[in-house]
Amino acid sequence: MVGRYRAGERLPSVRDLAQAFGINPSTVQVVLGRLQTSGFVSGHPRLGFVVRDIEQLGGIATWRYVFRFAPIRALIVLVAAISAIGFSYAVLTPVYARDVFHGDARTLGGLMAGSGTGALLSALYLGTRKSVRGLGYVITLGGTFMGLALISFAFSHWLPLSFLCLMLAGSGGD
Repeated sequence: MVGRYRAGERLPSVRDLAQAFGINPSTVQVVLGRLQTSGFVSGHPRLGFVVRDIEQLGGIATWRYVFRFAPIRALIVLVAAISAIGFSYAVLTPVYARDVFHGDARTLGGLMAGSGTGALLSALYLGTRKSVRGLGYVITLGGTFMGLALISFAFSHWLPLSFLCLMLAGSGGD
């Protein structure tokens, strides 16, 4: 009963699902209703619920479900904006390494390692979070710090400070 169902397969009855998971049949009906509204299953009289082929739809049902939920929609738009605006620094970093710091490939590697280190640290932090509660605040704060760090990087002529700025930028946007 537990596992992956292929497109076109019938789901077990509401009663069977309720018994298998030890929950009220009304709860199962609510969950199946949500899955049907999202497009993951379709309900058929006397046949029950059948799994829909969301890959054939190109994940449209998944995106429709995600974008109906306002907090998730806002976070996706915010992350997209941060990515579109903030990551142009990766294109300009080689110019800074050569012209501002008069360095070579090692200087560029060090600067890019700063960005990667920040991204790794933020990924570790996000991986240890127990809940998504407050995630919007964390993402907004990260985007703000990323912007401030990139402004500081643009005016910095000291390599250690620039490394720290890119580390903060990497942690705020990745």
